This record gives sequence, C-alpha cells and structure tokens, in this order.
Amino acid sequence: MLIIDSLKACIFDFDGILVESEPIFNRTWIKASLEYGYELDESFFIQCYGLSLTDIKQICFDRFGNDFPFEQILKNGTKYFNEDIEAHGLPVRENALEVKRFFTQRGFKVAVASSTYKETLKSRLSKIEQLHEFPVIVGGDEVLRSKPDPEIFLKAASLLKVDPQECVVLEDSENGAVAAKRAGMLVFIVKDLAPITARSRQHADAVFSSHGELLDFLKSKKHS
Repeated sequence: MLIIDSLKACIFDFDGILVESEPIFNRTWIKASLEYGYELDESFFIQCYGLSLTDIKQICFDRFGNDFPFEQILKNGTKYFNEDIEAHGLPVRENALEVKRFFTQRGFKVAVASSTYKETLKSRLSKIEQLHEFPVIVGGDEVLRSKPDPEIFLKAASLLKVDPQECVVLEDSENGAVAAKRAGMLVFIVKDLAPITARSRQHADAVFSSHGELLDFLKSKKHS
C-alpha cells in the first residue's frame, strides 16, 4: 500500500506531464532536421525524453557525427515550436490540473522540475495560465547534472523546504523516474509518449495510464 497522506509536496515534470508538448517537439524537430538532410526517428526521441539540451546534443553527435548542425537545428526547431503553440496553443494534459488541485487542496506544496530551461518553462507555464500556481520552478539550466541524476529533484525539495522523502514526483520518462527514485522520493509514472520500460517500472512506485487513472487512485483512499 502506498502512503501519501504523510507527504508534504508534489513535484511535477513539465513536458509530457503537465502539457502535451512532446508531439509538437517531435514534429518541429523533424522539420528542422530534414532541412539539413537528417532524419530523426522515434527511437531518437525516446532516447531524448527527460534529458537536457547538452545531453541531447551529445546524442545527436553520437548518431550523426560531430558535423551535425545542432545549434542551427535547435534554433529553427525552437522557432517552429513557438510558431506552432502561438497558432494552436499549448495543450494541457487531460486531468493534469485536476491532479495538481487535488494535492494543493490537501495542503501539499507543489513545484515544477524539468530539463527545459527556466525562462522557457516560465513562458510556457504562463501560456497555460499556471505560472503563479507553482511557487517553485526548477529548470534544466539551474543544475549541473541532468536526469537521471537526482540533482534537479533535490534542488526542488530544498526550495520547497521539505525533505526528499516527503515528496511524490509525477514523471513520464525513464530518466525522470530514475532521477526521482535516486532522490529518495515516491515516484508515480503517468504514461505519455515515452514507453514504460522495465527500468521505469523498477524505479516507479506506481504506473498510471493517464492522469484520470491517477486521480481515481488518489480519490479512492487506497493510498492512505
């Protein structure tokens, strides 16, 4: 039985947990890379979920060689991403805000901890009208080591002024789940595009197919 009533904080990943940004990222990066003659497939994106830009850059070099024009593709991909969300909005994952509300109504502190850079996070949280709903926001450019290292979650807990063992983390990627468990936190995976690997399950305390399923679990009192 999972005990969450004794916890004090919930830390949310951003991409794939609060918003459905990963499909937008995938198609805009595919467009940007094709302009330079490079094809990015599904396995590339699966490998990148939860990683910092520095780590993604290294994956690109490992796959395509050091001539891969990462900075230009990053620039163009970001431009296409921003154009997409300006035109169509940034979709919030179904029931994600209801899950956040469940925790805040019970006195939990909340934070966002994401490999996305801080200013980008703030801009995108503002776009979904959630910037002021998360008193602590930790971006990937604020830590030295990215997921699966636990640094980003430990920093979030420190800023929330809670012990790591008093936190539950909502993640969708293997790298995020490993990082949260290494931080000593309770880990809930909510499935998105990233596959649920054996390593993900090994580091997760529970796996949910959707935020709706997680919300049903939280309301069921099976965790108390």
